Amino acid sequence: MQTRILTRSDVKKCAWVLLGMLLSSSALAVCPDSGRQPALETLRPGDVQPAGWLRDWCQTAKDGYLGRLDEIDEHFRIAWTTNCMRRGKHLHWGDAHRGSWSAEGGAYWFDGLVRLAWQLDDDALKDYVRKRLDTVLDRMHPHAIAFLHWLDRRDPAQIEEMCVSQGFSVWASALFSRAVAAYYRASGDPRAIRALNWAFNDVRFFEFGNGKAFPAAAWEVYRLGRDPAVGAALDDWCAKGPDDKFITWRYAHSPTHMEFKPFTQKDHDWRAQHGVLACETALSALRTSFWRTGKPEWGENVLAWRDYILGNCLQPTGVPVADESFGFAGPDRGTETCTVAADIHLNIEFLSLFGRGCFGDRVERALFNAGAACTTAEFFKHVYVQTPNRTVVENRGDFTCPVSARYYLKKNWPLCCTASLCRYLPDFVQHLWMKTPDGGLVATMYAPNVLTTSLGKETVCVRTETDYPFGETLKLTVEPSKPLSFPLKLRLPGWCAAPAVAVNGKPVRTAGTDGFVSLVRTWTSGDVVTFTFPMKPVVETGLDRNKGDPGVPWCAVSAGPLLFARHLEGMDENTLRPNLKTDWRLNPSAVAAEAKLVWRTMPGKWCWTPDRMPVRMIVPTDSGKIELVPYGSANLRLSMFPVTVDAR
Repeated sequence: MQTRILTRSDVKKCAWVLLGMLLSSSALAVCPDSGRQPALETLRPGDVQPAGWLRDWCQTAKDGYLGRLDEIDEHFRIAWTTNCMRRGKHLHWGDAHRGSWSAEGGAYWFDGLVRLAWQLDDDALKDYVRKRLDTVLDRMHPHAIAFLHWLDRRDPAQIEEMCVSQGFSVWASALFSRAVAAYYRASGDPRAIRALNWAFNDVRFFEFGNGKAFPAAAWEVYRLGRDPAVGAALDDWCAKGPDDKFITWRYAHSPTHMEFKPFTQKDHDWRAQHGVLACETALSALRTSFWRTGKPEWGENVLAWRDYILGNCLQPTGVPVADESFGFAGPDRGTETCTVAADIHLNIEFLSLFGRGCFGDRVERALFNAGAACTTAEFFKHVYVQTPNRTVVENRGDFTCPVSARYYLKKNWPLCCTASLCRYLPDFVQHLWMKTPDGGLVATMYAPNVLTTSLGKETVCVRTETDYPFGETLKLTVEPSKPLSFPLKLRLPGWCAAPAVAVNGKPVRTAGTDGFVSLVRTWTSGDVVTFTFPMKPVVETGLDRNKGDPGVPWCAVSAGPLLFARHLEGMDENTLRPNLKTDWRLNPSAVAAEAKLVWRTMPGKWCWTPDRMPVRMIVPTDSGKIELVPYGSANLRLSMFPVTVDAR
């Protein structure tokens, strides 16, 4: 047996661990506040672990960008290290080499990295997370400006630096807080909650930056730690708004006219309808509407804005046009990868705060289609902007996007999208399950996973076995540590006309509220819940108004949460094979009558490639029947088809 001598670093780490153990276990719980309560509470990172095909996807993501982003660009290698302590104009993003893209990119990356490390229970990844976060947590102090520990809020000149730089690094701090909060909930490290409290207790920081991400972050920080200074800063900020002078307050107001200009930014303020800023601003208005001095109507106005935007901008992929600003839906319009991640996050927040199953439908639609299409199958090339149809990849810029935005590349500049694609998959995994205020569990979204959590003093494990959304059946095995009575709620997808649910083989009624059915009983280890969500081809039609009114008709086909597309063979992921047919037209009526799903066995190793898809669709076209595959598996594709003349 070998004896190891403890170093000073070891002693320091042990001290922090012991301090964390001395904290009450309730410190890791989400604390209530005196305002409205969320309908559903989120779980800690790692409580839900992926299984089956979902684990394959997560492992691929880890072996791709999530576990190797520091190899992709120096900005990620130095993000939130002592080599990246910007000052003056470099607190902004403008300088390609000395600006603060690394602060925002690092924040996005760490947000996904922390969650995935605990979801995969990967010790090496956890150690890397600790190493990267230690730099900030060990240097934080009560006078820092947000997480910028090298600055001092007591110095008016340094506050002025933030104003001149438009507070971009404070915006990045608000995004970085998600990683720190997730790390605190997963590990219990007391340095994390201390740093969060110091970073969010000054109302001046709420006004910095090009979007109001800070109030949403402060709301989460307060609910974790109940720090009075953070609560006072939130009270002060809520008392100021909504202020019409700041464009980022707009989503707290009722919807007003928004100009959707096709492929131009002339004569309008892009910040007013930028996809990411809209999601982050809406998130702040939404969360503070649940705050003790927040206005409930702010949250309702966010929902009204959401309906307004989706009514004009929603693509069949499940996300709005945002290349980078909102625009009319259309086959050649794009969505920035940052917006895909932000949109999924916002819908998860809607689901948690309002408890309506329709938002789970939206998350699945966005993730299984737009999320999957952000990267190639190996999760190591990505697009800055994705379009529903991808037949000719043009070297052009859309709005503020780079000219290479439509290409699958190792990285795209600016680096925000390269980092953002690390967010959506861990975000989805963590929120597959939530808890109810009455001590129950809620299956909010579906994929194979294992849930292990506590209800009161007891431990409950639920194993979900399924090929969904590439299959129609799911099996949940409930394993409480002892017989335990609690409600188990299941989301019934809004697209499913005839769901079937059974407990231990006995059918149960599927009537429910807000898109959920509740099963209340005393659960014993080995109880099995099975349910089936029959999928049928569904035809969606619309008008592409990007070339003027009344618009050009299009048709798309889906089944369950999956959009289907014609896969086009390529020389590579960006180049079609020569002389390939790309001009099929659909008659919506004929497709609705004749489209058929074809099922195959799930492959042993999951991968987002057309040949591995266990479900396909056969549809009639103007030139014979063709096969479609799930959209997320096709790099070159048609998914919004022109319609035949007689269908107009």
